[in-house]
Amino acid sequence: MIEGSHAVGQKVVYILGNIVNIALALYKCHSMGLLPSHTSDWLAFVEPQMRVEYSGGGMSLV
Repeated sequence: MIEGSHAVGQKVVYILGNIVNIALALYKCHSMGLLPSHTSDWLAFVEPQMRVEYSGGGMSLV
């Protein structure tokens, strides 16, 4: 337990330390490319496009 006249300061330092650790972990994961930050990272969740037109042509050689 944190008690005494310095309790508020100790709690603030503890919370700021945790925030800095989370920010450092996010920075490292981003620099290694582990975070999905580009649209190409989400292609597994995108529905494929439906064809609107079909083209064909040419001559049949039979």
